[in-house]
Amino acid sequence: AYAGAAGGIAAVSGAKSTVKNCKGYGNVSSSDGYAAGIVSVNAGCIQDCVVGEENQKLTIYSLGEEESGTVCAVNNGIIDDSKPVGTQIVLEGNASTFGGVTGRNNKTVQNINLTVMPKINRVAGKLTVGGVAGQNAGIIGQEKETSADIQVSVDFENFDNYKYLGGIVGQNE
Repeated sequence: AYAGAAGGIAAVSGAKSTVKNCKGYGNVSSSDGYAAGIVSVNAGCIQDCVVGEENQKLTIYSLGEEESGTVCAVNNGIIDDSKPVGTQIVLEGNASTFGGVTGRNNKTVQNINLTVMPKINRVAGKLTVGGVAGQNAGIIGQEKETSADIQVSVDFENFDNYKYLGGIVGQNE
């Protein structure tokens, strides 16, 4: 997309929508808006979706926004059992907040088993980075679940230029 939201499956999903069982394998870019591998701005439900595949380079590039994520840039709905699986995913652009699943979570992210983290190609410092969400103002996990439904086993080795860096959330509001 030249300008505006861009998603590998949908640019924006409304509150009554569900994006389910999708695979995002292509590069996604916006020169002035959010970009993400599945849905850039989600108000509905993203369920059982993956981005990338083993040994395939995939770039998600966005300019003009503060948040960037592999599955979703900004989540205002539910992300359930959706994650990056590609080992060569790159998040690029001028965002300052990055998440392995979503850049910013305002509602719910649940049932995540994160085993790969995208490369972040951003030279400027003071980044906010989280394995699941860069920033969280919602719920990570299920409120009433007794067993852990969020598992992160990623490596942040040789990663720098950050202000906040968390295995699950960079900054929890």
